[in-house]
Amino acid sequence: MTTPFEVAHDNLATRTIRVAIDLVEDEVQQELNKEVEVIDGIKEKLKQKVNEAFQQLCALQDAYNAMCDDLADKMHCLDIDQQCHGLTNQSANIGFHKNASKIAKGIVLPDAWDCHSNYNTSEHCQKSSPQQPSEKQSTTRLSKPLMIWRLRDSAQSTPSGKEIHEVQMAKG
Repeated sequence: MTTPFEVAHDNLATRTIRVAIDLVEDEVQQELNKEVEVIDGIKEKLKQKVNEAFQQLCALQDAYNAMCDDLADKMHCLDIDQQCHGLTNQSANIGFHKNASKIAKGIVLPDAWDCHSNYNTSEHCQKSSPQQPSEKQSTTRLSKPLMIWRLRDSAQSTPSGKEIHEVQMAKG
């Protein structure tokens, strides 16, 4: 089966191998050249559209894969939710602990620990160079009342915080 491009190209090839007096450039020759140009242009546009379609298919495949991963995650979460929904006080492997949400006495809270560490660091800096107060020392002096207030709060919840507060209050 011959395509229009092959027919036009063969006719042009046949016309160009003519010799001397038979070689002419007429309206038919010009129309054959236009037809070949149009067909070449259409081929290029079709190649471009095929490339665009391929890129779109790749993007769609990526979106499909992301959607499948998301769906799998959601199905897993749904299974977990359904299992949790089915739990009751009589379900197997459920243990109850008294005051599970309260902080036990004797536990030092992170804020109190940080405050105490900062205070100890500032006290060390003050003892090492008493003649020139550094920027950190002046900041520490300004925030000392805040530290004492935090220590007093932690003293109410922990025995070690109470001891720290008493020591700080004794130092003045």
